Amino acid sequence: MGYHRTCNYWEPTYDGKTSRQDLATFNWSNLFTGSGPYKDICDWSKYQGDHKLISDKKFHVCDFVGDLSNITFKDCEFKSCFWNRYQWRKIKFQNCRFESSSFSFANFIECQFIACSFCNIGLSGNETTFVDCIIDSQKLIASAYTNTDVRTLEVHCKTPFMQRARLSKTKSEIAQKLYRLNNRFSEYYYSSIKVAVLQEIKARILMRFYDNTLIKWFYNPFLLIFTVVDVVELVTMYVSGEIFGWGESFF
Repeated sequence: MGYHRTCNYWEPTYDGKTSRQDLATFNWSNLFTGSGPYKDICDWSKYQGDHKLISDKKFHVCDFVGDLSNITFKDCEFKSCFWNRYQWRKIKFQNCRFESSSFSFANFIECQFIACSFCNIGLSGNETTFVDCIIDSQKLIASAYTNTDVRTLEVHCKTPFMQRARLSKTKSEIAQKLYRLNNRFSEYYYSSIKVAVLQEIKARILMRFYDNTLIKWFYNPFLLIFTVVDVVELVTMYVSGEIFGWGESFF
């Protein structure tokens, strides 16, 4: 696996031209004098924790390294940012925007994402970690990204459908994590149940098409029967879930 901006075509941070050498090491003394880092490697282990509130800052084209804890980000923007394999613990994101950024190797522990927005976020069913966090799983799952550019995928012998099918499984795995390990006693708890249940069925349907060739579909009518059953289950679960508030209340 190469550098995510030049090699990992499935990441939202991929542009095929920005190398690791193009990013400088960010000088933390400049954090509160400008709008924020641009094309920098931000080593949070070197951040002096004198300021527990970081507000109105833009982190654009940044690689994050180093553990971080007990910090609040307010009204900040993270665009084309990459979280490496480090722990972010007890971080509060308030009214922040995450765009074209990768959580594929992120480790969020006891973090809060309050009134945040997400757009084109890279996720990994195996590597992305949310533990005891508060986050709107509906927004996060809806923002999950995969590369569907035909020209780029042809180079790697992939198709847009293959990418979307794999993404559906990733979304299902992340939704299950968010439901089981996160959002306890939060406003997002019941919506996380909804996302986990519906996304699991959607992934099952798409992966059945992905795992089977047209010949198998032609000779195995049970594949079509199972798919019809899944669609019926999807509609039934959605209707019944809406009626009962996904466990919150009948009314």
